[in-house]
Amino acid sequence: MKKRVISAVLATVMCLSMGATALAANSPETDNETEAVVEVEVSDVKVDAMEAKQKEAWTAAFGGEAAPGIDAIADLVRAQAGAAVKDQKIVNSGTADVQAPAGYTGGKATVTFKANVVASDNIIVYHLTASGNWERLAASAKDGAITATFTSFSPVVYVVTVPEKAASSSTNSTTTTQGTSGSTSTAPGKSPNTGVGSNAVLVAMFVMALGGAAWYGKKCFGNAR
Repeated sequence: MKKRVISAVLATVMCLSMGATALAANSPETDNETEAVVEVEVSDVKVDAMEAKQKEAWTAAFGGEAAPGIDAIADLVRAQAGAAVKDQKIVNSGTADVQAPAGYTGGKATVTFKANVVASDNIIVYHLTASGNWERLAASAKDGAITATFTSFSPVVYVVTVPEKAASSSTNSTTTTQGTSGSTSTAPGKSPNTGVGSNAVLVAMFVMALGGAAWYGKKCFGNAR
């Protein structure tokens, strides 16, 4: 009879364990980059110190001027960005020689450098690679600085743009920052909470199992008599 009672208890425990659920973890609120964003130094562009192909490309674009005006930078950006600036007016620009962060040994690095921008500005940033190519960087503005992701460090040019229709009334852009992705990122949705509503089912199973165990135990005691 003891074996029958033990069997009934074990059967009850098994039934209860089947109803146990695990809550799914929520999705992360943001997709953080693996590289830490660090602030780096900038200096004036020095054309004579550039690599040969860099110097050739810079001279072709700006006639050798280390600090070209807004019109020259606008012409370069329009030639490189194409449709991205089709309906945009360039209202501000700048250049800088962005230095690599301390300990940089290569690869992707996200850094912040000083620039004449504010957080609401819509910016486009290009840097000149050692091979003489203009590469657009994923970048965003904040007050007094630009954050961009580099794979090599070299002179950069940047522009602030506003829609043509808004240019006459404001010089600060309120549009979405344009990056290499071409779209605005949104926070990923949260995972559903799979544990919600499961408690009622668990209670019902517990009551059924308990009732079955009681009935079976009573029957076993009756047979024993």
